[in-house]
Parts: sequence; structure tokens; C-alpha cells
Amino acid sequence: MRKSKWTAGAVIAAMLLTVAAGLMTPVTAEAADLRLRTKLTGPKIGNERPHGVAKFRERGANRKFSAEVQDVNLPAGTVLHVFVNSTELGTITLSALQRGELELRTRDGGVVPPMAKGDVISVVDSANVTILSGTF
Repeated sequence: MRKSKWTAGAVIAAMLLTVAAGLMTPVTAEAADLRLRTKLTGPKIGNERPHGVAKFRERGANRKFSAEVQDVNLPAGTVLHVFVNSTELGTITLSALQRGELELRTRDGGVVPPMAKGDVISVVDSANVTILSGTF
């Protein structure tokens, strides 16, 4: 009879350890999903105030960044540079409708650095004048 008590106790202890280990399993990179979004705003250019949005998503090993700008009262074909903190990610070429977009995906070969809350997005012209900005 004593032997069966020890066996039952060992089985219960093993079950508890298995459950505890499952609860303590860290979240893997594949399960993590980080999303950041910010409005982009800037001072008026002529009679129009430029605006837009920047988005970042990280899911597992895949990262995506996009920046969209609108109502940028500059000539069509103007090239704007998009920065995250001090790192340039790419450029936006304005259309005749005073808008443009940059979209980068690591799964498509784009270079998208990790981002976090507090990172600053800046859209600047060729003279390094800030046209729009926002903070995640």
C-alpha cells in the first residue's frame, strides 16, 4: 500500500510540473505581433497643411513599414526622404495629386529595421527641411 501512495504522488507531481512548464513557456518570435501607427503632420505649405500616416508591423521574422503623405503643396515629382530616427528608409515621389507612398516589406527583400514606441518618423525634402513628422 505504501508503494501505491508514492506512485500516485509521483504521477501527480509530474503532471503539475508539466502544466507549470507549459505556463512558463516564453512567447516565440513567430507568435509576437507588434503594430505601431502615427499620424504625420507638418506646417502649412502655401494654403495647405500636409498630413499622412506611418505604420509599422512586425510579425515573427517579417516586418512591414509604410508612410503615406497627402496634401503636400509641392510640385509633382518632388522627392521626399523618409527617416525613422536618423535612419533613411526610402523616398516618396509626389504625384500630381500632391500625394505619395512608401511601402517596405522584409518578405519582399525590403530593409525594415526594428521599431518601437517613441521612434520618430520624419519626411524631409532635399534641403533636409521637415515636411511632416510623427512619433510612434
